[in-house]
Amino acid sequence: MPEPNFISMLTTLTSLNLLEAAGMVLVFVGLLFLGSLVVPGRRIKGPDLEGKTREYKLNGLALFLIAVFVTVLVQLMGWFSISVLYSQFAALFVAANVFAFLLATWLYFQATRNQEITTGLWRGYFFGAVSNPTWLGVDIKLFSYRPSLIGLALFNASFAVMQYEIYGELTLAMMLYQMFTFLYVFNYFQFEHGMVHTWDMISERFGWMLIWGDYVLVPFFYCLVGWWLVHPSDLLHPFAAAAIVLLFGFGFWLFRGANQQKHRFKRDADIRIWGQPARTLEGRLLISGFWGIGRHLNYTGEICVYFAFALTTGFESWVPYLLRPGCTRSSPTPVPRPSCIPTTAAPCPCSPMCSRCAFSTAWGRPRSSPTPSAIWPGMSPGTCCSAARRSASTRVLRPTRRASWCGAPTRPTRRPTPTATG
Repeated sequence: MPEPNFISMLTTLTSLNLLEAAGMVLVFVGLLFLGSLVVPGRRIKGPDLEGKTREYKLNGLALFLIAVFVTVLVQLMGWFSISVLYSQFAALFVAANVFAFLLATWLYFQATRNQEITTGLWRGYFFGAVSNPTWLGVDIKLFSYRPSLIGLALFNASFAVMQYEIYGELTLAMMLYQMFTFLYVFNYFQFEHGMVHTWDMISERFGWMLIWGDYVLVPFFYCLVGWWLVHPSDLLHPFAAAAIVLLFGFGFWLFRGANQQKHRFKRDADIRIWGQPARTLEGRLLISGFWGIGRHLNYTGEICVYFAFALTTGFESWVPYLLRPGCTRSSPTPVPRPSCIPTTAAPCPCSPMCSRCAFSTAWGRPRSSPTPSAIWPGMSPGTCCSAARRSASTRVLRPTRRASWCGAPTRPTRRPTPTATG
């Protein structure tokens, strides 16, 4: 299968291509924002943030299904071909980058005007100056997941449409990839309520790092596999396809099951898991169910899911295997930070700075860890719990000042209540 030449695509862009792409990005984000305002959705209360409880409207699933319906309708009626996303990919990539930088700049100067800056220019712009910016009553941080993942779904669909327009049929590998990725995005919006309890929503400021991850990294890099499927060279053998389906099914079951146990435990520490009362380590780390087998089996499930994506391309290129779930946020469906390492390096590397992590003391204490493995069977947990830092609620640990750049709270100011590890 011919490898996409992204460099040549970027060098052949014209001003007209860029203007069209900018219009597409603005219309797409604008329509989703309008939909977030007017489409009905369930309202839930988030965790206590600095003495305040925020209310969120969850209509992401409705917006996703509307986007799917409109896309299918215009494609079948011949009004518009979504394959334009494939042909204009480079221009859209540039436009999305510009949009991300402008949004980060606007939020930074808004905070400056409102005198909300507590850090320097670099930290304020890169990590953000405001934790939960809102506009017209819409939480911008939660909203940004919608163009991020719906955009990813549309790019994936454009690969299938392009293959059909060129060859008149879809390969088995393409059909599997479309099924996997559709379920991947659908499942996120199905469990959108879990996002309000993640570390990013609670404790991270909304700056360039998260903005670029939402508007560029997820939609444009998480669809790498699809590029290698448009022009097939070797057809996927049915036995190989069956094995990939089993791998995806196992990974998805493990990922969803572990995260569901964690989410339930965060809401109620007295739950029963697998028929037994939930056990904890020092009253705050869940060690029952999947979390009693391994510290991060949810990441094991993610790795299996991403390998299933990449395996649909075979082994003709190493690029589809670049996607690494270990750099994702601990969310209902992984959404990454802007730093990816190949999948083979998935276990989180420990760092001396992680000694300040509030969870590392419990996990790292000699012979205190009750779980036999971290991500893979036989792998000892180690001393770092970076995922716990990312997913911990401020109900667990409320820092007295902004956490260090690696996300570790400095010290608690209230008695911790139970949580899971990440």
